[in-house]
Amino acid sequence: MLSTLLLLVVAVHQSLAQNATLPTVYQGTNVYVSPMAQSGKITIGWDNNFLNDANRVEISLYGLQEVNSNGGPVTNPGHSFNGFTNLTFAVSPIQQETINSIPTQMFTLSSILPHLNTQITITVYIIQGYGSLLLAGETTNLAKDNIKVSISLQSSGQFSTWPWTGQNGFLDVNFAVRSQTPPVLQSPPVNSTLTFGDTYNLGFGNITFSHRVEVDGQYKVLSTGYPLPQVQQGVQIFTVRLPQFNQAVNYDPVIAATPIFANGSNRLVGNFGIFISLVALLLAKMFSA
Repeated sequence: MLSTLLLLVVAVHQSLAQNATLPTVYQGTNVYVSPMAQSGKITIGWDNNFLNDANRVEISLYGLQEVNSNGGPVTNPGHSFNGFTNLTFAVSPIQQETINSIPTQMFTLSSILPHLNTQITITVYIIQGYGSLLLAGETTNLAKDNIKVSISLQSSGQFSTWPWTGQNGFLDVNFAVRSQTPPVLQSPPVNSTLTFGDTYNLGFGNITFSHRVEVDGQYKVLSTGYPLPQVQQGVQIFTVRLPQFNQAVNYDPVIAATPIFANGSNRLVGNFGIFISLVALLLAKMFSA
């Protein structure tokens, strides 16, 4: 009897240990989304073994850096953050939500940027219907199993503006996109009346960056040359240089791809889009008297 009880206790302990190492996975119809509590990285795939799928897409914040009017980094303490790899996020349960009357499933990851006293929230939407979003004259079509990711930052203490060190500065937002192949800039569609951003082919899909950014409620054009793709320590980074703002800044790059069956055929299983909305409500640091 004692040996049976010991075996049962060992089995339960092993089961709990295995479950503790399993990633959190939220599922749409044909899409799987896995948030990582350590770092806030989001992984998207299309079967129950998607973490080993070469076609998966991984998105993560890489760093924030204030730069001056000449583009030089501001080195004063509290004007940058590069510790996302070691930042722990709280992951919420999934719940129903709508975006412009489009049904979705939604969950969040939230944390505090330590020395900035700034709260960061990543909201992830698994789209369950069909519709369009209009942003400054650009239309984004959403379809079932699309993924929309919104990133927001705001002061976790008393609200104030970002502590800019001078006039006409910028905030560089760097995020990493890991995909099947390195990005290749594509030509925009011809004979179209629509305005397009920069589209990069990822081998499996595309990532498109708008040239528009909302600053304190007004839309502006990004600086020439941005978004800027670059490789840092073997990681594909995209830098978005946001203009100086007083209260809020919003930016919406878009990733869209068409997954194929594992056997390599060209039959489609559906479209998805990943929309990283830098809804950066950077009402930055608190200043104590």
